Amino acid sequence: MSKVERYWLDFLKTQNINKDVSFAGELSFEDTDEQSIGELTLILCGKKRAFTSALESFKLNNEKLPQKNAFSVLTDWNGEPKGIIQTTNVTILPFEDVTWEMAQKEGEDTNLEEYRQRYADFFEYDSSIMGYDFKPSMLVVFEEFGFCVWD
Repeated sequence: MSKVERYWLDFLKTQNINKDVSFAGELSFEDTDEQSIGELTLILCGKKRAFTSALESFKLNNEKLPQKNAFSVLTDWNGEPKGIIQTTNVTILPFEDVTWEMAQKEGEDTNLEEYRQRYADFFEYDSSIMGYDFKPSMLVVFEEFGFCVWD
């Protein structure tokens, strides 16, 4: 049994949650250990409560879209479990329609323009690797979550 599976089962047992709940699996972040630590820190301290992803990246990776009420185990760069989140809402909308109220839940920017620029830069980079076209009207998946536990 992997560390993530053991962590998940321990969570279910200690929280007295039925094993049939929706489990989305392991979730890790970014391209480097330093970036991963930054994202985890924002989540663990309660600042980050949402993610924005290109809808097209889910399709190209043959990944399921996030599902409301599903749980995910957060891991660090080395695959060590660090916490569990539960998806509370999933919205698919054009990138240009993300509001400041939504963007604030990402916990990283001081205004909507900063959020849009940071994500435009990311999507330009990601699209060059993944093979989709980035434009402001591109559909994104805005996933909101609650933080359940950490060690």
